[in-house]
Amino acid sequence: MYILFNQDTPGSIKKVVFHLYDQDAIFGPTEFAMITGLNFGVIPFCPTTSEFYNRIFKGKKSLVLRDVEDAFCQAAPESEERLKLSFLWLLYGLLAKDQGGKKLDLKYIHLMDNLDNFQKFPWVVWLSTF
Repeated sequence: MYILFNQDTPGSIKKVVFHLYDQDAIFGPTEFAMITGLNFGVIPFCPTTSEFYNRIFKGKKSLVLRDVEDAFCQAAPESEERLKLSFLWLLYGLLAKDQGGKKLDLKYIHLMDNLDNFQKFPWVVWLSTF
């Protein structure tokens, strides 16, 4: 992911090309979206507050990945809160490779109130900002 989203190629679509047996295999944002199921496109909306955030994090002004991990451990097994916290960890802990010290952007956490909107959000575009 780091190679894909951190290329310094002005004016071109970022992609990784693998040359295999006289064929080129291309991996770019579209392929990433197809494999992960995360949406790809223009950022259409970003809520500014959420019940989920206020309920789980009690309105904290800033969060780091450790806060998400702690809340996950405290959430009831098989609860919707735990599912939403899993999505947050997937995004920040795995895909964005946060090592725990960077503050999380709250506007994306607010998407957790509506999982349909969360799934529609173009996460591939978001990942390119890291």
